[in-house]
Amino acid sequence: MPKQRGPRTHWTDRSFVHKVLDEWPLLIVLGGVVVGLGITMTGHWRIGSTAIGLSVTLGGVLRLILPRPVAKLLGVRSRLTDVLCYLVAGLGILALTWVVPPQR
Repeated sequence: MPKQRGPRTHWTDRSFVHKVLDEWPLLIVLGGVVVGLGITMTGHWRIGSTAIGLSVTLGGVLRLILPRPVAKLLGVRSRLTDVLCYLVAGLGILALTWVVPPQR
């Protein structure tokens, strides 16, 4: 006898693309990090690292202002823990980026 599946829900009826686009806060943060890494690979490490730091900091701000059902995968722990981790990491990357003296 074939295995019975549970009832189809709204989530299982949606296509893969729609499921991915529902994670728009995480996509914005990861997109910014990817752009920053691309800029860094071209030799402009300070601009690329700034883009990465700003993206991670934006993740903290998004986690702070968005409700849990909208933030989805951007929030994996409690709101306070997520916001602190994102902001400390993002601001730390920004601080380290701009503290390093330029090469002559």
